[in-house]
Amino acid sequence: MVVRTALIRMLVSRAVALVIMTAGFAVLGRLVAPAAFGHFALALAIFTLAESVVQFGLRQYLIRSETEVSRATVENAAGLSLALAAGAATLGLAAAATSLGGLLPHPVAAALVPLSLALLVGPFVLGTEALLHRSLRFGLVSVAEVARVAIDAAVSIALALAGFGAVAMASGVLASRIGVAVLLLACGGRENRARPRIGAWRGFAGFGGRLTAIQILPVATDLAMVSILSAVQGAAALGLFNRARTIHRILDRALFEGIGPVILPAMSDALRQGISPRRLYLLQVEYLAAICWPGFALIALLAGPLVAVLLGPQWDAAVPAVQVLALMGLTLPFTKMSQRFFVAMDETGAFLRLQFLEDAVRLPLAALGALVSLPAFAAAFVVANAVKAAAIARHVGRRHGGVGPDLLRPARTAAAMTLATLAGPALVLAAGLGPLPTLALALGLGGAGWLASAAAFGHPMIGEMRQALS
Repeated sequence: MVVRTALIRMLVSRAVALVIMTAGFAVLGRLVAPAAFGHFALALAIFTLAESVVQFGLRQYLIRSETEVSRATVENAAGLSLALAAGAATLGLAAAATSLGGLLPHPVAAALVPLSLALLVGPFVLGTEALLHRSLRFGLVSVAEVARVAIDAAVSIALALAGFGAVAMASGVLASRIGVAVLLLACGGRENRARPRIGAWRGFAGFGGRLTAIQILPVATDLAMVSILSAVQGAAALGLFNRARTIHRILDRALFEGIGPVILPAMSDALRQGISPRRLYLLQVEYLAAICWPGFALIALLAGPLVAVLLGPQWDAAVPAVQVLALMGLTLPFTKMSQRFFVAMDETGAFLRLQFLEDAVRLPLAALGALVSLPAFAAAFVVANAVKAAAIARHVGRRHGGVGPDLLRPARTAAAMTLATLAGPALVLAAGLGPLPTLALALGLGGAGWLASAAAFGHPMIGEMRQALS
């Protein structure tokens, strides 16, 4: 019941955040040129890499711990994060000041300034966030999520109107981090505040080192990939790909990023109660297949109207890349949330090897794809995710019992739900209406088809929805 309440709160807040995010996305797409988006994407990739180091897996360490977490442990974790943040922020500001000897374009260097300062905010709310997540108290967390998106959009749009381009979006990130930190510290309860403290950091090294490597690998690979794309096809092409990837991740933003914070505490709690890892994995695939297959198929079908409505006609060149990226939906049920699954299982070493395999496939394929076209570059993500999906299923089967035959039933159900979801939108698209009416009608019919098919096949999500609404 506690898990369901947490999920409902996060989904409701995510729905509100999505409305704000979509509006901000549409406005920024018309205010900021593709090249500026490309510059921001490169600065953001550098920031994300630095943030992976600053986080050092500390929040996950505090959440998944099987025993009670002492206040000293939380304070030591915050202190380690702050020390890492200070070092990373110093390096970021130095890189911005020198433009790395001319390697970074000036707009990228300028955007790195607010992003570097944003690194210093997280350590002060690390304890509050971790303890709220661990106890599945997501009321304040859900409010903070809406506040984060609203502040980010407001600041980014205001500065974009003033002509600040990439710096506008980077400043939105900084302002949203500060706003959320103030909210959590003011309302998160005195017992959940943790003053950063120096000492006893060795205990975090093993878990934190492995999880940091897991997080750094894909981020570093992303940074290398966008750098290659920018060097080969230019900043405008990188901007197009950045927006294509954002359209492709609409389902992530609408749903998975909302429920993501709940998953690790819920999985850890389920394992503590004796539910088998095999059962957890099969449940994960069953639920995600019923969402990812219809959802990403709908994104592929409606890529044209989505880009036209959310970005405007000047971004039409991003449509083929969106459609290619949407093919990842076929294998995402086997990889989405998998990091949390492996963390809950304390199998971070195994996941690190799987992550290395994915990135070893992704980077060379992306380099080759960049020489061909934007869709070819996007295809590297699709192929690499398929390789990772096969490797994860093989690992779970070998370690926790075969899963192959048990995946057939949810796959058949998800395939039928996909066809039911696409039927109405396909007819609307064929009618040749304008982008906005096409998108509105198609999404409505697609949602109705998905709900009807889920009810017809008796998918367990329907039962969860009924209990949530009762």
